[in-house]
Amino acid sequence: MPKDTLALKFELEKRGIKYNLIDALLKDNENLQ
Repeated sequence: MPKDTLALKFELEKRGIKYNLIDALLKDNENLQ
């Protein structure tokens, strides 16, 4: 695999984790209301 592809994959995974955390926080807020 080219380095660029690995770097891109890593970036997307980092962002995916961030989105999952944000999604979880939003769901928690909905549950509290």
